[in-house]
Amino acid sequence: MTTKICPLVGAAILALTGPGFSQLPSSPPPPPPAPRASFPTEIPIRSASKTTAAAGPHVSMKVGLLHSRMVADLKERVPTLDSAKLRPPVTGSWEMKVLDASMGAVGTCLHTRVGDLAGYYTVQTDQGDVLIARFAPGDADGPEREIWLWDGPRDNFLILRVDPSVLAPGKFASYFEGVPIWDGEPIALTSAELYVNPGGAALGIAGTGKHRESEIGGLSWTAAAFGDPRGAYIGILMSKAFTSWRYPLGAYLVPERFPPLEERLKSLPRPTLFDELGGGPAHRQYSGYFAVERDRLILREIMSRGPVSDREIEQIILGVCRG
Repeated sequence: MTTKICPLVGAAILALTGPGFSQLPSSPPPPPPAPRASFPTEIPIRSASKTTAAAGPHVSMKVGLLHSRMVADLKERVPTLDSAKLRPPVTGSWEMKVLDASMGAVGTCLHTRVGDLAGYYTVQTDQGDVLIARFAPGDADGPEREIWLWDGPRDNFLILRVDPSVLAPGKFASYFEGVPIWDGEPIALTSAELYVNPGGAALGIAGTGKHRESEIGGLSWTAAAFGDPRGAYIGILMSKAFTSWRYPLGAYLVPERFPPLEERLKSLPRPTLFDELGGGPAHRQYSGYFAVERDRLILREIMSRGPVSDREIEQIILGVCRG
């Protein structure tokens, strides 16, 4: 008996598993970035009112408690930055391939100059495996003291440890004006609306950027900052979806990344591979488009093990649809 497959489902399977599918980018490469604009070193600051703390051509700052979760998120990540855990870079390693893609993405979005890579390490979180790397500042005379990258399955989080004076009243807007690349590809960031805690900038600054959006949403660009006895920190979160075409298969929207899922699958029994489709028992929260990248790897491993029976084709269809 032969199982009949819906033409659309069959086409999808062929697209996912046929020759060359792994070379298909998630989205076409964007055009080259627009020339970077130059910014004045001092931005005129309007007199403060009940709602406005400061403003620049692209950056507005208001007094309020909005987006406090963003500050809390940054505060949770900073203690995980541990120079003692850094491992020397290994040329050609999977970690370096992921890191090169992420730093290429960061370079299209931010003016901040990044120096030499000091090293990296990986950690496991409830959102998946994370690569943490530290870089020297690219400008020895700038206010940056350390530059860290928190590379997750969905987002890149750049963390700058800066001179505390950057958070001084009236100075943050001027500094931050020169950090993002405004009106450039691929994010097309046009402005950032930030809110400063009524208790002062040291207690928290956070906000969101206005940028290009996709048809289904899901793109994020946010910023947060705070100061404490350890120093002053600025965090900028950018969705990898903005530059998904840069990443090798398995580095984006896949929770199991270090070691890569592709290597882990080789040790699984054939029946278990079908159970892993659609997010797998441990990752059912990665549903919809979030499970697609994972399913591509699993389908490729299934096909590499020989002919697929009618019953297994049915399992594939049910598994993918489950996600």
